[in-house]
Amino acid sequence: MLTIDRLRLRLPRDHAARAARIGRLLGEELARLDWPAGRIAALRLPPLQLSPAGSDRQLARRIAQAIHAQLNSGKGDDHAQ
Repeated sequence: MLTIDRLRLRLPRDHAARAARIGRLLGEELARLDWPAGRIAALRLPPLQLSPAGSDRQLARRIAQAIHAQLNSGKGDDHAQ
């Protein structure tokens, strides 16, 4: 199970009207993935190259995959098992 206390998602200005939906879909996409045990204090992703033509679901899925990949690589701050 994954619990996120706070999520700050910065999107380009032209995505502002889509931000709430992308955030909700991101939660759905994160819930579909398997997560390693442990806790981390913070996780920061580098800027992602996302296609502005992508659907909200595609953008959310890509962000979820990037979060998942970084957590599985152990690159979160204060990663504890």
